[in-house]
Amino acid sequence: MRTVQFQNQAGVTVTWRPVSDRTEEILQRFPPSWYGRSTRFIPWPDSPRHVCFVAEMFHHAENGRTWTVATRHAMGRVEAWGEMETQETASIQRLYQALGLPGNVSREPGEAIPIERDGVAIQWLPLDDRTGDVLKAYAIPEYEVRTELHFWPGIKRQIWFRATLVHHTDGGAAEQVIASSHAAGLISHCKDLEIIETRAIQRLYGALGLGGEIFDPDEDRDRAGVGAVFPWDEPLAPGQSGSMDKNQMVDILTNLVAV
Repeated sequence: MRTVQFQNQAGVTVTWRPVSDRTEEILQRFPPSWYGRSTRFIPWPDSPRHVCFVAEMFHHAENGRTWTVATRHAMGRVEAWGEMETQETASIQRLYQALGLPGNVSREPGEAIPIERDGVAIQWLPLDDRTGDVLKAYAIPEYEVRTELHFWPGIKRQIWFRATLVHHTDGGAAEQVIASSHAAGLISHCKDLEIIETRAIQRLYGALGLGGEIFDPDEDRDRAGVGAVFPWDEPLAPGQSGSMDKNQMVDILTNLVAV
């Protein structure tokens, strides 16, 4: 395994596994005779300089049927030559995360990170580790975690994602929805699209009983930060925290699943 090290914006040293190295392992785990990878360009409404890519992995079954087994999205603004390719690569990076091969390998898999929020000590298990648990419980190609991008009608830069766990049955001829979840937000920065997609995935994992106690800023930015407004939002009393505790999150997820 080849890795490189660099410092992120917070000054923390990160050990990173390049996409080219992970591609070799992807081809071993998902041989081209049975699997295919594709990227699609999605034009951005009312903004010709913004580009969005969706990266997909397909399974080619013996019976001749083909279906998707994973999807992820990435968005960017094209100001110079080469930036469109950068965003395509970003979507592939996220697809590899969905397939259990993240780029950040700075710590041991399964290692919980002790953090503190609102004076409460929490053992936080990052999303990549929970993705591994999902892939073990719902293995490819019979199961798929699918994400779908939707543009909010009549509101510029407002989007929403639906994340769905799908069970492919009858040799790919049919599919059953096991669980689904949603997240919405306003695109203020290009990274917001990935954050909103990840929030939908976080909520899906919660519906499957694999929710984290808390999510780091890169995984789940505060809802106010992306301009998202949800039906359960209520005005905060003076001095009241805007963050949700675990019981509130469980109640919300339970209501979503019930719907």
